[in-house]
Amino acid sequence: MKKIIAAAALALAGLTLAAPTHAVAPDTAQAAHARAASAQSIATGLFLISNLADDTPGSALSIGPVPPVYPPLDVPVRYLSGPLTNHWLVQRGDDGLYTISAGRGGPADYRLVERDGAVFASATQEPSRWMIQGTEDGGLTLGTPDGRLATLHADDVPQVTLDAPDGSPAQAWRLMQLSGD
Repeated sequence: MKKIIAAAALALAGLTLAAPTHAVAPDTAQAAHARAASAQSIATGLFLISNLADDTPGSALSIGPVPPVYPPLDVPVRYLSGPLTNHWLVQRGDDGLYTISAGRGGPADYRLVERDGAVFASATQEPSRWMIQGTEDGGLTLGTPDGRLATLHADDVPQVTLDAPDGSPAQAWRLMQLSGD
């Protein structure tokens, strides 16, 4: 009798392990809602912006060296590490779109703008409006209202271009809020 009970228990355990995977996978609407909620939770503040495709510790979006000329030149954003990274002020507008600037919102701050299919930093142009949306892997996309996404090409110039969505990790970003800011 004990052998029969043990065999039945093992059979039930096997059925539990073989449960269909669709029973635990979130449906598309729930996943979309979770992605939207993660993007909506971004409050105005200072952030480091890093890319999920690059696992180099301390790497983040930066402006890089800017020639000391007046008026300041627009420069392509760079992806650098350590003390060369920038703190970015991310501000949500009433329309749900964001502006991103290096600094604390002053008139001389460099702001992210779209230019020639790439992401540039400009001290003279009005900031572009950016869409920030969650991804399924917990990252965020930074994109234009027309649907192009900021994509990291670490070995190219410019390093951050605006491309059609392809689901690659190079299009997924992480905003790490700086404490006390």
